[in-house]
Amino acid sequence: MNYQWITNNAFTQRYLSGEWRSPVFCDMVAKSLEGRHKPTILDIGCGNGFDGDEKLQASLAAKAAVVLGVEPDPTVELGSFFSNVYRCPLEEAPIAPNSVDVAYCNMVLEHVAQPQLFFKKLREVLKPGGIFWGFTVDSRHLFCKFSALMERTRIKDLYLTLLKGERGADRYLNYPTCYRANSPEQLEPFARDFHSIEFIRFHRSDVLNYYLPKAFIPLSELWNKSITPTQKPGYMLAIHLTK
Repeated sequence: MNYQWITNNAFTQRYLSGEWRSPVFCDMVAKSLEGRHKPTILDIGCGNGFDGDEKLQASLAAKAAVVLGVEPDPTVELGSFFSNVYRCPLEEAPIAPNSVDVAYCNMVLEHVAQPQLFFKKLREVLKPGGIFWGFTVDSRHLFCKFSALMERTRIKDLYLTLLKGERGADRYLNYPTCYRANSPEQLEPFARDFHSIEFIRFHRSDVLNYYLPKAFIPLSELWNKSITPTQKPGYMLAIHLTK
């Protein structure tokens, strides 16, 4: 299996310039659709749009002939542009083998409890030469370690409610996290049957501002700024797999 780190390209530069991650990641997926005739795309964790943005999700759907979605949460509303939606985990979705040109998931991999089954199913449904994009937090970053600790001690939801408001109303739906497929070391065993794998590091100084009280933001930005130009684990990780 070919294995490659990408540390600097047009997308990472857009992110470093201050652009919000959603349009950057969406354009990465869109680029993989170029040159494909009437492609089938698969949006894993498709509820509430592409990273919360339904317009971006619709822009990707407009580039495809068939739009499949996987969304295990039955309470989440979905866009009207899906050809079919499976209300179950990816592993259980009855998607035909070798039928998907491009699959993607945004802020989903940290919630996958059985990554071996997830990636086995993913490889099964992708066509030869098919592409998968996964955008997630890097489990080696300090944020994930604190997040996992707060979840184990059952204070994470209370903290977010006090800081940002009620779950699903004032803030995002924080589902239980596992962090079992969120670093190159964790992912490599599950990706061995793919033709190639690339990792792209996304990081900048303001990445944790949303999660912190204002008094702690300057310290967080100082620390994150110190690792921005290095090869230390960043906050966000993009995974690019080719079958």
